[in-house]
Amino acid sequence: MSYLTIIQPEAELDLDEAFEYFRTQNSELAFDFLEAITKVLELLESNPFLFQKAKGEKRKVNIKRFNYSLIYKIKDKKVFILAIIHGKSNPRTWESRK
Repeated sequence: MSYLTIIQPEAELDLDEAFEYFRTQNSELAFDFLEAITKVLELLESNPFLFQKAKGEKRKVNIKRFNYSLIYKIKDKKVFILAIIHGKSNPRTWESRK
């Protein structure tokens, strides 16, 4: 069973900001970050129920190497990526995203 992954505009901005941050540190690190995100997205396409609920119906995947989390929700056969945030970010930055 395959799910369609949709990255919401706010999460795209989160991803762009994180990539730019890592790119200023080390371009190889930035691409490693993108690879880690891609692997999570591929995993979610095949089984989005692997990860626990974080708030209501929203689920959270921790990307430990980078101290980032990917927040998503599942609706029908779609996985909506709501946020890609640093571990020290205020949770309110993603809790209100739909």
